[in-house]
Amino acid sequence: LDNPFTDKTWTKGMTEEEYRLRVEGSFENPTWLVYSSFFRTRNVVPHFDPYLLARDRNDIKFYRGIDFGVSHPTACVWLAQDLDDNIYIFDEMKESNMLLSSIVESINTKSLGYQFEYTVRDSASSREGKEVANLGLRTVPADKLMKVNDMSNRRSWILLINDLFNKGKLLISNRCTQLIRELETHYYKDWGKKDGEVNKEGDDLLDALRYVIFLIKKNNSINRKSILEREVEARYNEKYWLKLL
Repeated sequence: LDNPFTDKTWTKGMTEEEYRLRVEGSFENPTWLVYSSFFRTRNVVPHFDPYLLARDRNDIKFYRGIDFGVSHPTACVWLAQDLDDNIYIFDEMKESNMLLSSIVESINTKSLGYQFEYTVRDSASSREGKEVANLGLRTVPADKLMKVNDMSNRRSWILLINDLFNKGKLLISNRCTQLIRELETHYYKDWGKKDGEVNKEGDDLLDALRYVIFLIKKNNSINRKSILEREVEARYNEKYWLKLL
């Protein structure tokens, strides 16, 4: 482009992100990616035993997220959370054309040695939830009605996960190669509008991740709020009764 005789009209139809990538050679994450805050250099770590996140086994909580597939693969992610609210994704499963009994067996095999707080699934898969419960795998439905600032639940979940990536609070084991690939190839349908309309291909593990991340953060905020409310009520009641005396 430094050549004054070069035809520059071919750059006019590019978005700002395309121009940075194709012309300037900037390889930062383009903003049309759904999870543009995800970077391998910051969010992917060498695999390690999640119990190393805590001094005591009671200091860490384990979760799983499942997205049951019919025309798509069934996907599952394993997460560990420490006392500082750091979340570490340490395992994954993505399988097609498997019976539910085989899926449960595979999940249970990968889960040996861990005790899970929740296993979260798509709320639309109630039939699958009942069937896997009969096979010994208890799940809870994702809260798809939960919204933040009148945004769609999908948009709220995406912003939450991007915020965790940006703060370095969400880490992924380097052996979760399929999840990493989905993060780097999941994009919005309309690159100029981030309204939550995404390309629904190759996002099975991401769906499982969204379900469980939002439940973890929702429960954390509820627990903190309820503790604060009890403290305020206790102080208020003490002053109230002292006045009566």
